[in-house]
Amino acid sequence: MCCIGSMTAVLYSRGVVYVLDSGESTQLDCVFAMRDFSHFDNPVVWIKTQRHECSLVNVLATIEPPFLATGRFSSAFQLLQRPTTYRMSLAIASQYSLHRVTVA
Repeated sequence: MCCIGSMTAVLYSRGVVYVLDSGESTQLDCVFAMRDFSHFDNPVVWIKTQRHECSLVNVLATIEPPFLATGRFSSAFQLLQRPTTYRMSLAIASQYSLHRVTVA
């Protein structure tokens, strides 16, 4: 789940269900538009939800513990169209991968 602070944002990314086999890598994208967007007032975060547990994965491009320690997560924030359209990406590399996944 991608969350964008408390101001009004238009989310362009559609909800997607990912079904992955153990060991597969993936990239998640959240594309949104927001007038007067501020990284400090409206931090973009990814939250991992599993059953009844929610864990903060990142705040903007900063991966949070314990996800940081795995070396499997990377994130990127990108301005797509001035002045209001943005993309937040989160790449998750397989634990079996010999190389890091990088976000373009």
